[in-house]
Amino acid sequence: MTRLLERPGAHCRITVTEEGGVRYLYLDGCEEGAMFVDSEDPVFNYLWFHKASHLARPVHRALVLGAGAFTAAKCLVIDHADAAIDVIDVEPELLPVGRQFFHLEEPRYEGVHFIGEPAQTALPRLGASYDFIFDDLFDGFEHVPEATRGAAHAGRLAELLALGGIAIKNLIWDRKNPDTVDA
Repeated sequence: MTRLLERPGAHCRITVTEEGGVRYLYLDGCEEGAMFVDSEDPVFNYLWFHKASHLARPVHRALVLGAGAFTAAKCLVIDHADAAIDVIDVEPELLPVGRQFFHLEEPRYEGVHFIGEPAQTALPRLGASYDFIFDDLFDGFEHVPEATRGAAHAGRLAELLALGGIAIKNLIWDRKNPDTVDA
């Protein structure tokens, strides 16, 4: 495994590695994203759920919560070239990392707008209605962040969703952890 980057971010330690044609993003040692070096196809199977955006056609605006390696955002741009894609993540240093290591600097991704702050502070300021929302927030290994577990978070997403829009939530969980089971 080749280490391409290791440095502190604003909220966590950022590490980028590459092995076997796959580039990985780790935040505080937790695998948070990956991309094939020679393809924009998702490495992690659950990210193929971005294809559900086609059920909400046309997609003019999309929201991705949790940037990771920007895989979901890039897949949405590829599928909906004219759409504006907003991406929110607590770690503001992911934008330069995405540009340097995960192809985000390519002109076709210029419609991706990054907001580097916690979702719970950014969401109340968003006024646009979204045709597709991909909520991929999680906190470390198999934990949905506490701030995004409740009805208030789901309600805010519902307010942001356009009529006929679709929202998807990644519910990574550990069946042995009561906090994540409750989430």
